Amino acid sequence: MSQIKIFFDGNCPLCVQEMDSLKRHDIHNLITTIDINQLEHTTYNEINIVEARKIIHVVNENGMMLYGLDGLHCAWSAVGKGWLYGVTRWKIWRKGFDILYLYFARHRYRFSKLLTGKAKCNSSTCFKE
Repeated sequence: MSQIKIFFDGNCPLCVQEMDSLKRHDIHNLITTIDINQLEHTTYNEINIVEARKIIHVVNENGMMLYGLDGLHCAWSAVGKGWLYGVTRWKIWRKGFDILYLYFARHRYRFSKLLTGKAKCNSSTCFKE
């Protein structure tokens, strides 16, 4: 049973790649990934879609809402790979990495285009069948 819910932008190729990678490492099925673009058809009242488009939202195993790098660190820690984001949570670096994350999140389609060749997904370009 999943304990962590991640609300991410399924139109972002890099975001989809990261969620796919996270799910590959999730051998105990602890994580549910939810595309915020599909939320109008669901009942996740705790999610403000406007805010979720700005920054990734994660509900941890205790029901607490985490945002941005805190949420990603929580999710990757749950699958035994917390070290991937660990340095971003060190007190000395935390504020700087949070600023960089917000910049990335605001320009994620540009970064996706640069790194994947696709700025945005459509129904057939990012999701595995």
